[in-house]
Amino acid sequence: TAGSGTVVLPTTGTLATLDGTETLTNKTLTAPNLGTPTTLVGTNITGTASALNIGGNAATATSATSATTATNLAAGLGGQIPYQSAAGTTAMLANGTAGQVLQSNGTTLAPSWVAAATGDMTLAGVQSITGAKTFGAAGNVGKLIIAGSTSGTTILNANATAGSGTVTLPTTGTLATLAGTETFTNKTLTSPTLTTPALGTPASGVMTNVTGTAAGLTAGTATNLAAGLGGQIPYQSAAGTTAMLANGTAGQVLQSNGTTLAPSWVAAATGDMTLAGVQSITGAKTFGAAGNVGKLIIAGSTSGTTILNANATAGSGTVVLPTTGTLATLDGTETLTNKTLTAPNLGTPTTLVGTNITGTASALNIGGNAATATSATSATTATNLAAGLGGQI
Repeated sequence: TAGSGTVVLPTTGTLATLDGTETLTNKTLTAPNLGTPTTLVGTNITGTASALNIGGNAATATSATSATTATNLAAGLGGQIPYQSAAGTTAMLANGTAGQVLQSNGTTLAPSWVAAATGDMTLAGVQSITGAKTFGAAGNVGKLIIAGSTSGTTILNANATAGSGTVTLPTTGTLATLAGTETFTNKTLTSPTLTTPALGTPASGVMTNVTGTAAGLTAGTATNLAAGLGGQIPYQSAAGTTAMLANGTAGQVLQSNGTTLAPSWVAAATGDMTLAGVQSITGAKTFGAAGNVGKLIIAGSTSGTTILNANATAGSGTVVLPTTGTLATLDGTETLTNKTLTAPNLGTPTTLVGTNITGTASALNIGGNAATATSATSATTATNLAAGLGGQI
């Protein structure tokens, strides 16, 4: 390069070249540009080593951006603690007050000094709690959670209604709930109020002075019934409903009114006849009335019935029944035995066999032998002829 200058040679020694591999001894480098040396050993290096990775021990480094091992960190006050305010950036945490402890604030937030806890309870320790503890607050319940022996949890909350009280837990056993389906064993209920309980079908139960209505309760034996007045009689006014019948008057009897109607008190009957009794009737009895007959019905000895009615013609009379025998009818086909007919009107019988017939047989045709006929108007054979005088032919 064009120019001029002066080079001063040393008194003794070997000169160094620009790109030769040589060792410089006892040299002071003023603002050198070292490039990227593969190895550098320095003593009493001062200033700032920007982006310098110090592989050895930076025992005397005032500050280092990145050091493997550093004896001191730059900045900070006595008692301050360094923390990373960002990746690759170290900051100093302001000192807390005496007694505070360092608390993490989670994520990438800086830690902070906070008041130390004063509790003496531990999570895993077996301890006896002597002071009263309130878990949660009104509107913020569910704070006392008890783990099960194998799995599950139970949350204990106080009643939602304002107030306070004390519950004493049993030594052993499982607690009952208000609405759970549970079985009580060996319990004595003192003045309980049971609201629509489902008692199932207890094998036995003894109750004293029970009041109210036991709907659908079947009592094996009841000493008394509720309600009613002296002398009243209970009856079912509907299925499962018992009512009391109002008292009747003296001498009345209870009469059924059929179907599901309530019974009623009515005047007692005055008759002295019974259905099955063998009795002698001494007073006259009229069975039925005109136009309303068929009231005297007599049953047969084995089957069948006979209805006795009076003559349809107005009038009255008396019929005397025989002691024994079967009665004859007006127009039935029957055989009369041992009868005496007084002035009978025989009409025109198709056949008539008679013995000891007396009187006059007017217009009688005797087909047989009228041996005993006193007279006959027309006879096939006759001993005598009616009419005529002696000697007449």
